[in-house]
Amino acid sequence: MKSRLASIDIGTNTIRLLIADTDKKSKLHKVLTERRIARLGEDFIEKSEISFKAIERSIVILKEFINITKKYNVRKVITGATSAVRKAENKDEFLKKVYKETGLQVRVLSEREEATITFTGVLTVMDSVMGKTLVMDIGGGSTEFIIGEGNVPVSTYSLDLGAVHLTERFIRSDPPSLQELDKTREFIDKRLFSFKESVINSQSGISFSSLIGTAGTITTLASMDQQMTVYDPERINKYLITRESITNIYTMLCGLTLAERSALPGLEKGREDIIMTGTVIVLEVMKAFQFHEMMVSDHGLLEGLLKLS
Repeated sequence: MKSRLASIDIGTNTIRLLIADTDKKSKLHKVLTERRIARLGEDFIEKSEISFKAIERSIVILKEFINITKKYNVRKVITGATSAVRKAENKDEFLKKVYKETGLQVRVLSEREEATITFTGVLTVMDSVMGKTLVMDIGGGSTEFIIGEGNVPVSTYSLDLGAVHLTERFIRSDPPSLQELDKTREFIDKRLFSFKESVINSQSGISFSSLIGTAGTITTLASMDQQMTVYDPERINKYLITRESITNIYTMLCGLTLAERSALPGLEKGREDIIMTGTVIVLEVMKAFQFHEMMVSDHGLLEGLLKLS
């Protein structure tokens, strides 16, 4: 007998919903997915707080998602929050308001929990994972890295490299100036240098068999590479995108304004302002660890929350 569950991911940039049926073998059968850009991490760098407007936007989206789960007769809703909520000084105020307005009890995930749950979700779409794998999850407020040996997560790392926060920190021009992009890249490289040293010290080298990427920046790049007019998760899952292709997308983006970027096929509306910093993160990681291609997964935190519930 199938059990219908739902998971909600309250991220720094987007709030996402997954409704799925689980069978006796705990296999997930997707019923519906929805995503809305709430930009919870807007102006976060200045105050380390979730703004009133961002809270209100999030409540509206969460109420909509709750109504959807009722329509689909969901038995249980599991809700997880990541970087923006985790770091916010007014976290408790946000959680109380969410509970009061929606009835949702939100689990604020630690960096390690977020990475481990994401790894579990990524594996739901992969046939098998061989050798040592690096999984990268780029969010709005941070980037999580998981090193896996086969199907087992061995170690996790969280870096303050989020597409929203980097954009707010460095990008002022439209299109971004070369100087702004260089400063963004320098900041990323400094963080990656320390991360790489940690990996070398703890893993006895950095010989990875593959790189797997998940979350909005990476799935958007895969969508753009295929010039999708309608996002199709089936064409995203296990899609191999090369560093050369990502470099070509980035080069194209560099000369475009926000308005011009928003018209590109495959680029999710509302992501046009942060896609460039997200792409720089991807390219610098691939360069640092000498990856020439990356396998993309549409599955991640949402699926992991259900698998581990």
